Amino acid sequence: MSRRNQIGAASTDVQVNGIRFAFYGRTSTTRHQDRVSSQGWQRDMADGLVAGHGQVAAAYFDAGTSRRIPWRQRPQAAQLMAAASSPES
Repeated sequence: MSRRNQIGAASTDVQVNGIRFAFYGRTSTTRHQDRVSSQGWQRDMADGLVAGHGQVAAAYFDAGTSRRIPWRQRPQAAQLMAAASSPES
């Protein structure tokens, strides 16, 4: 399965040169938005943004989560915040 088709955290096994970034994306609905294509274009935008500075080392994606929901109540966003605050990060 490619990284674009995964939901949840995904680490790369590649040696990262430069800054390590975490990607977070979401769709607000599952009936009116295609998760795979939405996650794909969001990830492509993120990869383009960090190009030349580092690379995305972990990815988190919530499907069916409104932007009005606080990050701590979004499953993958909460995992991202926990991973970012971990001393092992």
